[in-house]
Amino acid sequence: MDETRRTLQCVYVDVSAGTGECNATLVATDGRRLCCCNSLSLPVDDEHGVMIPVTKFLLWNGLAEDVMLGVSKTKAGGRVCVRSGPWTYRLKAVDGQYPNWRQVVPVKDGMAHTLTFTDADAEAMAKILPALPGKEAVGLEGGDGGITLRGQDGGRQVRVPLTAGSAYAGSGCSVVVNRQYLLQALNAGFRNFMFADGHSPLLSDDGKGAKHVLMPLRVDGHAKPQPAAATDAAQAQTTANTATENTNPPEAIAPQPEQQQEKPMKQEQSAAPQPEQTALERLQAAYDTAKARVRDAQSALADVAAAIRDAVKEERKRSEEVAAVRAGLAKLQSIKV
Repeated sequence: MDETRRTLQCVYVDVSAGTGECNATLVATDGRRLCCCNSLSLPVDDEHGVMIPVTKFLLWNGLAEDVMLGVSKTKAGGRVCVRSGPWTYRLKAVDGQYPNWRQVVPVKDGMAHTLTFTDADAEAMAKILPALPGKEAVGLEGGDGGITLRGQDGGRQVRVPLTAGSAYAGSGCSVVVNRQYLLQALNAGFRNFMFADGHSPLLSDDGKGAKHVLMPLRVDGHAKPQPAAATDAAQAQTTANTATENTNPPEAIAPQPEQQQEKPMKQEQSAAPQPEQTALERLQAAYDTAKARVRDAQSALADVAAAIRDAVKEERKRSEEVAAVRAGLAKLQSIKV
């Protein structure tokens, strides 16, 4: 396994710039997205930090909320100890040097667009996004202060506006991202996403010390290749030495947009015939029809229940009359002449 793949399968504990109570930053990336969280205090003296391999035990949801993490350095390498409730787990840290992840985190300055999702819309998107046409890609459109979700499969498009308070700030935008990555970011608590344009990485800050960086997709839905820290540290160093004119860190992982691939998308959108009724509209119509039929059925059942009650009353009254007649006959038969 090459050095880059080993580091991408680890969680990096960075203490190089930590100060105060929270001196450690946890960093994880898979080359398409990056998440960092500065919320730990660890007595790690090594300025290079430590790389913790991700194992099934650490991913186990049975661990308690309070987890103690310890790191030690020996001649044989770094060791990590995790304690949670009755469990004590020790493992060997990954040797090597983690890429410079800070250079791929965009700065907030110059962010022309901001998408802010409410908790209600985030919950609704968990059901909306899987139902939109297409596979991985989903479009986020911002305009007039609102956000619209767009799914596309060939010439078929479905747009769903978010109506539970989500807001957009900017002059209008359209960006395509991986829908599963977006859902996972929302589930992790990230609500605001800032970016410079439709081809730049999306930055989210939860306000509690955690940041999330998500790379957009090309129009065809495949992830753009990434140099720099998210993919290969050596390649990033070579690029930095040769391309001296480009010194903006965020652009290191955001390749220039491919205009030839974007234009056919626009032409297809303009030439694609608009369907008379989308799948969501048909679903809404079917729901309204079913609702009306259920209402009619409930009314009919109420009538049946009323008729049953009347029949029971009549049967009880008839039984009482028959019993009274029988009692009278019995008295007459008992009279002796």
